[in-house]
Amino acid sequence: AFGGLFPLLAMLLLPGHLKFAGTIVATTFAVALTGSLAAKLGEFHLRPAIIRNIVIGLITVAIHYYIGKLF
Repeated sequence: AFGGLFPLLAMLLLPGHLKFAGTIVATTFAVALTGSLAAKLGEFHLRPAIIRNIVIGLITVAIHYYIGKLF
C-alpha cells in the first residue's frame, strides 16, 4: 500500500501536462523500491528483482491504461 503513495502523489500534485509521464515515473520508482526491498528481505540478487518488478509494473500500467481507454 505504501508503494501506491508515489503514483497517487504524482497524480495529485503535478500539473496537468505532466501527470501522465510523472505517474509512470513515480510508479517505476515505487516498483523498483518494492523489488529492492523484497530482494533484501529474501536475500536474493538485487538487479533481477528490480528489473522484474519494473517490467511487470509497466506492463500492468499499460493494461490498466488501455482498459481505461475502453470506457
